[in-house]
Amino acid sequence: MFDILHGVLHVVTFCIVMYLLRLSFVYKREAKKVTSAQRRYHNMQILLDLSEQGWVQSKHSSKGWTIEKASHKFCEILGYAWISEYDNEVIGMYKDDLVSSESHGKVNKTYNKARTVSIYLNKLRKKDGKEIWVETSGQTMIFPGTVEKRISVIKNIEHIINKFKE
Repeated sequence: MFDILHGVLHVVTFCIVMYLLRLSFVYKREAKKVTSAQRRYHNMQILLDLSEQGWVQSKHSSKGWTIEKASHKFCEILGYAWISEYDNEVIGMYKDDLVSSESHGKVNKTYNKARTVSIYLNKLRKKDGKEIWVETSGQTMIFPGTVEKRISVIKNIEHIINKFKE
């Protein structure tokens, strides 16, 4: 009888060890996926930061599109202070605070088209009140729970517009 219980105990112990090993491998596999996604996102940020383009991430709420993150270049183009992508003067601002009044209609149409990439020219308002022309590309995405977020990339094209005016 003791041998049977001893054998069952070995089998149960073996099953528990195998289960824990499996959990360990699943955890490592999932951690690699997250790390890979974070690495791609980080690489994208580095490339954008090295270019002349700024990026901003905004979230849709009942009051409008609220800025959650912004790059150094985005803040620099618009004249705002930047400490980090999560800590700068534009965090918490609404899209409507930055978009000039003449560009509101065009921007609102493109923001409401989910999952489509849009590229358009519009005017943004700098911190000092001056308006500048930018080329904006972005995409609105819907996440589980109907959370809408938009990633937008802007490029200052004021110098190009000024050449055409001359």
